[in-house]
Amino acid sequence: MNWYLHVLKNYGVFKGRATRAEYWYFTLFNFLAFAVLSALDGLVGFFSPEVGLGVLGGLYSIAVLIPYLAVTVRRLHDTDRSGAWLFIELLPVIGGLVLFIFMLLDSQTTDNQYGPNPKPGNQGGSSGVIIAAVIIVFVAFIGILAAIAIPAYQNYVDRVQQLQPSQNQPL
Repeated sequence: MNWYLHVLKNYGVFKGRATRAEYWYFTLFNFLAFAVLSALDGLVGFFSPEVGLGVLGGLYSIAVLIPYLAVTVRRLHDTDRSGAWLFIELLPVIGGLVLFIFMLLDSQTTDNQYGPNPKPGNQGGSSGVIIAAVIIVFVAFIGILAAIAIPAYQNYVDRVQQLQPSQNQPL
């Protein structure tokens, strides 16, 4: 929770560096918050299937957009890359994968052009952050599979029910 609040306190700060932990814990908290808000949108009836987003989830996404961009740019700075690398995400599939790999890389252990090392005595490590990243990817993958499988199954059930003769009709 401290990482989340730290990023929000640095709301529009694009200068400096952010550690893997700061980036991934902020991302994990956002993922969980968005999932809860999306579930609430579905329960309350605010979810729009055409848009693929609900009111609460949409408002939350807008609220954390700038902090997300800022922490992503600072994370790129931590790996000694320009914030302009963020635009690689605009490339379909490969761009998101490249940015994902950049976010997983460890901090540059020395000071760089973007500022001092945010982790004093940095010798690498931080396996907990990588585990958090893997959990996010795994849950997102399961969510994508469910988003594909559940409507396909419902479509199958509907077709079977249409083919079966009604029990109320005489033969």
